[in-house]
Amino acid sequence: MTSLLPEPQSGSDGDDVAKPTLVTGWLVALPPTVLMFAVGMIGIGSRDMWHDEYATWTSSTLPWRQLVTLIHSYDFVIAPYYVVMHVWISVFGDGLTTLRMPSLLAMSVSAGLVALIGRRLFDPAVGLVAGLLFAVVPSTSRFGQEARPYGFAMLGTLLATVALLRVLESPNTRKWVWYSIALVGAGMAHIVAITVLFAHAVLVVHDVRDGKDAQLRHWVRAAAASVAALTPVVLIGSQQTRVIAWIQRDAAAVRQLPGEVFGSGAVAAVVIGLGLLLSLIHL
Repeated sequence: MTSLLPEPQSGSDGDDVAKPTLVTGWLVALPPTVLMFAVGMIGIGSRDMWHDEYATWTSSTLPWRQLVTLIHSYDFVIAPYYVVMHVWISVFGDGLTTLRMPSLLAMSVSAGLVALIGRRLFDPAVGLVAGLLFAVVPSTSRFGQEARPYGFAMLGTLLATVALLRVLESPNTRKWVWYSIALVGAGMAHIVAITVLFAHAVLVVHDVRDGKDAQLRHWVRAAAASVAALTPVVLIGSQQTRVIAWIQRDAAAVRQLPGEVFGSGAVAAVVIGLGLLLSLIHL
């Protein structure tokens, strides 16, 4: 089976990439990062908060003792986000733009990471285009302008993916540990982010070839350790399902999901269609 990954490029320590490659990485990642930030800044403070953002503001402005009490019975699965926002607000204030800025910063870095992933899997041109497309998808700027944890969940998911690509290129124990840490970070941002393991499983299995079978075992151990670390979050969060009781679970909701995720049905069809097409080409 042919690997999706390019052959690793050795630097001065025989493990990291060479300096010119790092420079190329910055050149690929920077334009999508800047574009995402610019797009996200358009009207960031002009739209009124909706009720979930009010929940963020209310929770994050509580005294520490009251915040701990709150998250023990409500929204425990995103408690780390409230902690981060509590610190952010204590430093920068709670203005509308300020309240949404962490999400925009997280989504801007995410655009750069998308470009780096495309560069690692294909080439710099593909990475650059992927990052730029990510930055202009309507839902990207929407969640980048929302004082909720979704930008952080995206950032954690992409960091874990970059960490996985790095360890598959040149495996060592330290990189597997960092991969596990990134997965836990993604799950702590929002527990649904841990479902990226399904995509990672496809990547790892596809990359397994002669002499690389050990990587599958390492990945299973790293993934299992991350899931184990997040199990308390799942168990406690499962006792707070009333928070999401409003979510519909019928066929109509499933049909509407792609349009809601991508901002419109047309954008969803184009992105998903291109993704499936390119996946089939490179299998």
